Amino acid sequence: MESSGSKNISEVYYPGVVERVKAAFADFGVVVLLIMITTYIFNMFEPVPVVAKKIALLVIFGLYEPLSVSFFGGTIGHFAMKLRVKQEKDVSKNIFLLLAY
Repeated sequence: MESSGSKNISEVYYPGVVERVKAAFADFGVVVLLIMITTYIFNMFEPVPVVAKKIALLVIFGLYEPLSVSFFGGTIGHFAMKLRVKQEKDVSKNIFLLLAY
């Protein structure tokens, strides 16, 4: 017997490769936009330390997807394609941050 908040795994829709690739391209656009915004902000200041640039890139490339998937159930690309990333045992819950990595 299943709990009231979870769905049976047979009722869950698994998207195909085309939907996933479209979501990945949308996320690529988001990452490029974030880099452009970061570059614009850095250009407003005189010399920007190399460490700050490295941290900004690490945040954009290393945290965008795992944080989005863990906290919101998907990235902007996932939401654009109507995809969600959920726990297998209880599809009403998002996956944990470490699992998102």
